[in-house]
Amino acid sequence: MKTSVVICCFNSASRITPTLEALSFQKTNCEWEIILVDNNSKDNTIIKSQKIWNKLNANIPFRIVKEINSGLSSARKTGVLNAKGELIIFCDDDNHLDPMFVQNAVSIMENDNNIGALCGLNEPLTEIELPDIVKKHISAYACGHFGMQTQYLEDKTVPWGAGLVVKRAFLSKLYDNNFESLLSDRKGKELSSGGDTEFCYILKLLGYKWKYDTRLKLKHAIPTNRLNEEYLKKLYFGFGKADAVIEWYYGQGHRNRITATLIWVKVYIKQKLFFKKHAPKDQFQKEWQKGYLDQLWNDKKTFNKKRKSVKTFLKTFNVS
Repeated sequence: MKTSVVICCFNSASRITPTLEALSFQKTNCEWEIILVDNNSKDNTIIKSQKIWNKLNANIPFRIVKEINSGLSSARKTGVLNAKGELIIFCDDDNHLDPMFVQNAVSIMENDNNIGALCGLNEPLTEIELPDIVKKHISAYACGHFGMQTQYLEDKTVPWGAGLVVKRAFLSKLYDNNFESLLSDRKGKELSSGGDTEFCYILKLLGYKWKYDTRLKLKHAIPTNRLNEEYLKKLYFGFGKADAVIEWYYGQGHRNRITATLIWVKVYIKQKLFFKKHAPKDQFQKEWQKGYLDQLWNDKKTFNKKRKSVKTFLKTFNVS
């Protein structure tokens, strides 16, 4: 089994049809499967998904599994632990994969052993013309072209989670070693984020590279009620909470431990002591700041526990 496409669903009945249709149109000569994870849906996601897939009559293994613990990270874990494929493709319930997506993902990963995390060109799909404010911040919706051609991603330009491709061996060993993501990602109406970014940074710490490849294409269906300033503010608040943790991972990327420590201390002092005094003018950066400080001040014990866990994990973990 080459690939497992994992779709995490929470009340997805209204948007799952085109997602499954796009998967049924995949053109590939490799063996692959689809795993749909129902994460406490209150609608008829399970019944509708199975009915749609039966109607499509696609000759592709399709399984539905349940995860009772709320949150995207928990749902992804269940999907991975039930997967058989060598690669995992995280397909959101509103992602419509290009017909060559699965085949291209396999080819790219097989031809470059340096890649740890792979993403591609995500295009927004909307019922209305994008408002100017949304166009300006389209990357917040895991869309955009990164403004570049196929290449490795450097520094803090991290692959987005929509359409993210990762080796199952890596993720399975994470969970086998009792790795618990500090960042729950989406949970109900909470727009927290960053669980996929944790995966990416750990891979980089283990010597792997991130890659953006324009051959991986998908359309991200965004409902009209999310194309506004208020929703963007909620997104940026979630980004801020995640970045308070991710900054630590970024610091660990420096080989010199003293340098890594100084980077984290600098960030900590800057955010905790000077943010209120030097508040950003941009409304979305203000929300980011609020989320950052909320994580930094209110979840300190959880973060410290996680930091120790990651350090221990990196000493013992190795992946080919």
